[in-house]
Amino acid sequence: MAQTKPHLDAQPIRSLKSRADFLRIRHPERHGGYYRSTPAFLLQAAPAPDCAESNQNTRYGMIVTKKMGNAVCRNRIKRRLRSCIKSLLPLYGKVGYDYVLVARQASLKIPYAVMLDDLKQALSWPNDRQQGQKK
Repeated sequence: MAQTKPHLDAQPIRSLKSRADFLRIRHPERHGGYYRSTPAFLLQAAPAPDCAESNQNTRYGMIVTKKMGNAVCRNRIKRRLRSCIKSLLPLYGKVGYDYVLVARQASLKIPYAVMLDDLKQALSWPNDRQQGQKK
């Protein structure tokens, strides 16, 4: 599978910085969001809080704990997840949403193409579900 390049007119993405944002997304169903589980990661998504900066952008964050291994392993996982996010989030992410990827041990061993496909399906899941309800 070829790597997807973002469109030139795709929305900008930024990273989450504050602990409060990570805690807010921890339980996305409370804030009108959702979560999807894959073998490599858990994707949590929730609408951004009502402020001008966050409603115009798509923001993301990553959680890679020390359970994943030493610093070399954790950094490799972060590089892989960051690459997936930067290639797919501008295309499939919703503007005004915050996304958090919680890494799992398998994210070190799963092929990159499979991770891309899993993230693409996880990001498009709410749209698929809404289309299924309309039929």
